[in-house]
Amino acid sequence: MGRLLCVWQLDIFRETGRLLKTGGSIFWINYPETAARLWSAVIEDVPELSEIEWLTWIYHPHTMGSPFRKATRAILWFAKDEPYISYDATLGEYQNPDDPRIQERMLTGQRPVNYDWWLIEQVKNISLEKTEHPCQVPVSLLARIIRLACVPSGLVVDPFSGAASTGVACIQEDRQYIGIDISAECNEMGRKRLGQATRQKQHRLEL
Repeated sequence: MGRLLCVWQLDIFRETGRLLKTGGSIFWINYPETAARLWSAVIEDVPELSEIEWLTWIYHPHTMGSPFRKATRAILWFAKDEPYISYDATLGEYQNPDDPRIQERMLTGQRPVNYDWWLIEQVKNISLEKTEHPCQVPVSLLARIIRLACVPSGLVVDPFSGAASTGVACIQEDRQYIGIDISAECNEMGRKRLGQATRQKQHRLEL
């Protein structure tokens, strides 16, 4: 089953390699076991795409698994030729800001390069952004990806839009968005959520 899953996902990478504009990126979020098969397969079979980075999304575990509970997902980052990368989005925060040496750096505006793992909690049943979607991705995670690799006012396409969290992140980050989902229920949910996010942003701009 795992190999069959990898085959149709690899087909999506092939089509993305054909359609993606020069400098554009593709991000794929999945469990590490599936991601490992895809990572090697894309490198071998999709010459239009170059591997940029393997990022890891970490969250406090409450997902079932055996023999260990799942607490990470891989974020595979590929691009067509040299990708757009926002330097500011690669920076993190100092862990010891009270250190005098660090304070000197902060006074000059320096920030450390961020880690290749991101600690962002999953969307839980008590989360304010929770919808009826069973495996919703946090808007904050998607917004970080968008800031990192999408040019200002650029276009983001999500072919598995689900609860339209990518679209909400695009509204927040002033990017254009196209969302596609095989589920009519998800598409209707997404339209309502995008409308709400647009109204909320407009309200904030008017304040």
